[in-house]
Amino acid sequence: MMKILVYIHAPAGTPSKGQRELLALAARLGDASAVLGGPADDAALAGLGAAGATAFYAAAGGLDADGLIAPAVSLLEAAVRASGAS
Repeated sequence: MMKILVYIHAPAGTPSKGQRELLALAARLGDASAVLGGPADDAALAGLGAAGATAFYAAAGGLDADGLIAPAVSLLEAAVRASGAS
């Protein structure tokens, strides 16, 4: 089964409807995992799980809100390695 990573950028901690829909579409195509670029509480994780995420990857302490892209790229790289996606 194809492994699909969906990057969820939700600085306020609540993924948007569009992000949840994208995750649901990814789940229809394969094994979908959410890569969280912001804080996520239990309710947010439950919502992403209901949308089809089978795994979650996040930076310890979340990403800084300064808008730098390098931390997000590092997070995505780590998620690809951990998930075995190619």
